[in-house]
Amino acid sequence: MMQQPGRLIGLGVGPGDPELITVKALRLLRESPVVAYFVAKGKKGNAFGIIEAHLQEAQNLLPLVYPVTTEALPAPLSYEQVISDFYDSAAEQLAEHLDAGRDVAVICEGDPFFYGSYMYLHDRLAERYVAEVVPGVCSMLGGASVLGAPLVYRNQSLSVLSGVLPHEELKRRLA
Repeated sequence: MMQQPGRLIGLGVGPGDPELITVKALRLLRESPVVAYFVAKGKKGNAFGIIEAHLQEAQNLLPLVYPVTTEALPAPLSYEQVISDFYDSAAEQLAEHLDAGRDVAVICEGDPFFYGSYMYLHDRLAERYVAEVVPGVCSMLGGASVLGAPLVYRNQSLSVLSGVLPHEELKRRLA
């Protein structure tokens, strides 16, 4: 009999306050035999810090260590290529667990589909495995709550611009 593959689970764990993780995300986190998390070299990671107290001893922790973060790379290296190769490699690591029948919870600060690193793994794996995504509280909503400042009223609009856009493009869009 062939092994049933594991599930790929993208868990948004909130903007930093461990109490803002959803009940569903917490349940799936505790049930998952493998917990993967993104981290910069030499760091613990914000998302990991949010969930650390909820982990079980039997869980297999899988740090996904970024080869680069925001630093400029010397030619001929390309940030986009290096990071794409990293996501390819991370997806292969997850696929090994999924193929062995183990569910893998990939935690992500904020929300998995709102500037979340999980989405790059989802793009690579969701067609091959059952995938479930649990939304999380994203930073702009968490920030608005902390500040006590509504983001929009009634017929107002809200636009989100990436902070890593080139300066001239940001200026153009803001105009």
